Amino acid sequence: MKNSEVIKKISQHKAADSIEVIHINENCAKITFEGGGQQTPIPDVDVGFSTVQFPGWITLNSGNYFNEPSPVTIAYWVSEWRYHDNFREIIFSEPVSSVELFYASAYNLILEAYDQSNNLIASIRGLANYSNRYRRWESLSINKQNNIIKKLRVIGRACYTSIDDLTICTVCRGLLLEE
Repeated sequence: MKNSEVIKKISQHKAADSIEVIHINENCAKITFEGGGQQTPIPDVDVGFSTVQFPGWITLNSGNYFNEPSPVTIAYWVSEWRYHDNFREIIFSEPVSSVELFYASAYNLILEAYDQSNNLIASIRGLANYSNRYRRWESLSINKQNNIIKKLRVIGRACYTSIDDLTICTVCRGLLLEE
């Protein structure tokens, strides 16, 4: 492994430690994005039952937004040549059963869930809620009752769509005993 690769892995690990994860219980966790810097790429976040990847997402802790669900930091994306400008994805190393997030957006957005074979399994629409500033945060959620959500796609507009407090859960399937 090259020195630059080692340094990159170390810095990513340190950055991941700074993103706040609140464990609601052993099957649910909330990523608040607190601890991320101003326009800092969001690293992979290990929540215990899955590692969450945020390709192309960055954190923002000052800007034209208020009343966010967690104290200071939100996640959003800017226009970049290597990513699609109208959406960003959130990828789970292990599938989850439900996702919920809060959003503020100047444009309507769509939240889509995909399974491991990249099949669209659910979608929900959120209406634009911008009113002179990003101060109104609304929740969107998808619940599939079993662990099949492998990827979440947030479809909106670069620089005009923000999220906060991403909550993900799995369902625990125990053994059924016959009497």
